[in-house]
Amino acid sequence: MSTITSFVSGHHAPGLLGTEVVKTENVIDLSITPSGTGDTVQCLNIPAGAFVTRVGLLVITVEDSTLTCTVGDGVDPNGWDAAVNLESLGMTQNDLDASTDAYGEGKYYGSADTVDVVMSANAGDTAKFMVWAEMRIIERRS
Repeated sequence: MSTITSFVSGHHAPGLLGTEVVKTENVIDLSITPSGTGDTVQCLNIPAGAFVTRVGLLVITVEDSTLTCTVGDGVDPNGWDAAVNLESLGMTQNDLDASTDAYGEGKYYGSADTVDVVMSANAGDTAKFMVWAEMRIIERRS
């Protein structure tokens, strides 16, 4: 298992905009950087002082073999979504009503972190998906 960091850069971190809602997104293309079983793909930078309300994953190109993943962060690898199938088109996001996801009602980040996708079955080499997050920067930190 390894951590793939090549998708995350400063361009995928939201600016500090007070209490406005900020949306950040990143497209992950496994045909360019393949993943292995158990790999953690860092997708989005989350700054310290952010309250993240929604995280979602949109499958753009399906994987040509069995591939599932979880969506989480450095604390809980499936905090945002415990089961995502990358073999079919569609979108998933944390559940704000049923509280079936650990972070269903959102999460405050006191320190910087990343939204991560963890490959839980097989390697991926064709899937392409967008990971997005909505947040409010409620505390300015340097």
